Amino acid sequence: MNICRPQIDIPPWTEEAKNIYIGSKDMKWQDRRPTAYWKGNPDVGSDVRVELLKCNVSDQHNWGAEIFRQVSVMNRGRVFVFVNLN
Repeated sequence: MNICRPQIDIPPWTEEAKNIYIGSKDMKWQDRRPTAYWKGNPDVGSDVRVELLKCNVSDQHNWGAEIFRQVSVMNRGRVFVFVNLN
């Protein structure tokens, strides 16, 4: 059985949108460092996610990507993810 469950702890959109708006006032877009950010589980049978890990910073390349493997803990057959975006 395929059970859909959230991978990260994201607050309601109204709260998150307000936080994004407030945070965007801290620095002008022109002054920001161009960065792509992804946090997730590449071990879900997706070749694209596995390939994405190759874009992370290495000694040879810095594509401006910050790629993080999300860690979860299995407990009683359920996945509990310890991630807070705030």
